[in-house]
Amino acid sequence: MKYGIYYAYWEKEWGADYTVYVKKAAELGFDILEISCAGLCDMTAQQIEQLWLCSREYNIQLTAGYGPTAQENLASQDADIVQNAFRFWQKTFAVLKALHITQVGGGLYTYWPANYAAPIDKQGDLQRSIQNMKKLAKMAKQYNITLCMEVLNRHEGYLINTCKECVEYVKAVDEPNVKVMLDTYHMNMEEDDLYDAIIMAKGHLGHVHVGENNRRLPGQGKLIDWQSIAAALHKIGYDGTVVMEPFVLSGGQVGTDIRVWRNLIDSPSQARLDADAAKSVQFLRSVFEDFTCAEQQLPMKNLAHVGLFITDMQQTVAFYTSLLQFNVIWQNTNPSPQGDIQVTFVQNGNLILELVQFPVPQQRGDGWFDHVAIKVKNLDTVIQKLQQKGITFEEGTREDAPQVFENGSRWVLFRGPDNEHIELNEVL
Repeated sequence: MKYGIYYAYWEKEWGADYTVYVKKAAELGFDILEISCAGLCDMTAQQIEQLWLCSREYNIQLTAGYGPTAQENLASQDADIVQNAFRFWQKTFAVLKALHITQVGGGLYTYWPANYAAPIDKQGDLQRSIQNMKKLAKMAKQYNITLCMEVLNRHEGYLINTCKECVEYVKAVDEPNVKVMLDTYHMNMEEDDLYDAIIMAKGHLGHVHVGENNRRLPGQGKLIDWQSIAAALHKIGYDGTVVMEPFVLSGGQVGTDIRVWRNLIDSPSQARLDADAAKSVQFLRSVFEDFTCAEQQLPMKNLAHVGLFITDMQQTVAFYTSLLQFNVIWQNTNPSPQGDIQVTFVQNGNLILELVQFPVPQQRGDGWFDHVAIKVKNLDTVIQKLQQKGITFEEGTREDAPQVFENGSRWVLFRGPDNEHIELNEVL
């Protein structure tokens, strides 16, 4: 993978002398500088050549991003607006070719940011966007340019908010140079699971933006699981561009458009910004390229639940719900030759207990602790890796249970050093 940064990290106004940031990106340890399509057509031929020569001198790859204006909206009902969009891109593609830029990402399929004061026709806009994107893709192909459709959060756009919607869009356009673009900042708001979303993009992912949940540099927060993201990217064989798009400065048009109303770092001097960026790209390289902590690590997430054998389901459920403020999240009954086995899952915060009542309970002394269940991403993968390490799984304990939880569950058991039961559990 190659790692980059968006120039506007250092800017409060859109547009800049990009040669300054080409040099800076190289000095700080980046492979890529991402620039904006805004204003490219206003550059002189001399400025364009100077930027290209500078990027070549410092061995920095250029990529481009853009949020089309309302007058460049490919999804518009207004034919004049659509034609204006095509004219904009025709001119811009020529400049991108001169800069040897082969990849453009952003909400190219509509306009940015969405105007929610106006009526929304998502289905109509979607169909118009798909048809016009087919045309734009053919135009871009003449310049060897790949168009990456960025998944945006609901506050900035309405056509594509999730990876699933983006994959469906890309498949509908059905052009080889139209790809999915994921951004961890937007994903953090819209996806149920960032790992699963990346896996879903396999074969379609063309570009990745990275940043913390509040748009700070990768590695400066605690909510984004970067190791999980690294594992997912390696899982799908992604070896493309990874560009950080941090916005930490308030003020100016950039701060207004991105809605940064306070500085996200103390004393944001140029020296501080540079040092933070250099540290962040080192962080990304260490996590994304370290197969020990990413691909080769067993894909275990956290504790799934603790199983307890009980004698009276009604009494136990009342105890945990009334006294300890647990909530019942799942119940089912499993028939057996001796009678029904009752199972209830109760949860408080991140702690889940599986309460099991057999038809003929067996007394166990001081406690009826039965097993620890560890949540895993891919049960088959974990089983294979542990078998290679000499773990033997108990015969007859492998279960595929579509009746447990909304979409089913899978598990298998093995023993720990003191003969304790350990369960690997994958909730589907």
